[in-house]
Amino acid sequence: MIGSLFSLFFMVALVGLILFVALRIFSGRQGFGRTNSAEDILRERFARGEVSAEEYEQSMQVLRDSNPPHKSYEDYIREAMSRLRRDRSTDS
Repeated sequence: MIGSLFSLFFMVALVGLILFVALRIFSGRQGFGRTNSAEDILRERFARGEVSAEEYEQSMQVLRDSNPPHKSYEDYIREAMSRLRRDRSTDS
């Protein structure tokens, strides 16, 4: 009786651990091995008082100027559709 309760507890704990690890890896939160972006690190340093407001603004501007914003899936589709329309209109 005690052996079966122990094995049941062990199996539940193992499944819980697997689910916890899977959720940490596949969730949008800080997962294992995930690095912070430069903007996140700069925000954290500003929040800790390591960077002045002026340095923060200048650094954030440099980061945003050097890293163009990421395009969404819809942006890629819109660009592809406009290229197709353009190509079709020049073929006619």
